[in-house]
Amino acid sequence: MKFSSALLFTAIASAIALPSEVEERESKKIHPLSYKSCGDLNDVLQVESLTLDPNPLEHGKNSIIANGTLTEDITEGTMISVRVKAGALTVYHKELDLCDLAKSKSDITCPIKAGPINIEKEFEIPKNIPHTNLKIALSGTTADGGQLTCYNIAVGI
Repeated sequence: MKFSSALLFTAIASAIALPSEVEERESKKIHPLSYKSCGDLNDVLQVESLTLDPNPLEHGKNSIIANGTLTEDITEGTMISVRVKAGALTVYHKELDLCDLAKSKSDITCPIKAGPINIEKEFEIPKNIPHTNLKIALSGTTADGGQLTCYNIAVGI
């Protein structure tokens, strides 16, 4: 469960690290991480904390630490959507089946049991990524159509 849940947060980290053609503006202030739920208390994934080191992100090695709880098992057909914007420009958008992603990256299979999630993941941001502020919309639905999670995340590089 720990690794599969990490895939959800890895999707965020991967989206943050993608190159874009956004022009750097010297006068633009780079903002630290902020996040807000756009879901409710009935969401299957409840994020209790999300931190970055360093914050804001820098080129090179970074890490994400996430803690939360799955209130239900994750089953086949659970989908996540990640959309990343730099200004008005969408620089990344991906919809993923969480169970298929887990199968392709590990020997873990669904259902993924409910319980606590504690993730620490390192990731690299290439030097060719311009300094900018990103807005990330992360949402998901369970196999039966319920809301997995919904978060709006802002972070600077």
